[in-house]
Amino acid sequence: MRGELDGLAAIMDSHFGYEERTIVEALNALEAPTWKNDPPVFLRTAPSGRGAG
Repeated sequence: MRGELDGLAAIMDSHFGYEERTIVEALNALEAPTWKNDPPVFLRTAPSGRGAG
């Protein structure tokens, strides 16, 4: 049972990491002139360039 829960936790962690990177990339691609010089905090994380994992 513990192994199954650990495996599920790893899958969820990987999935939500992927989702977060995808959302950040989409938001970074938005044309929002007011964000050019002073981006919101949630956009100040550069994509890691890594695959899901």
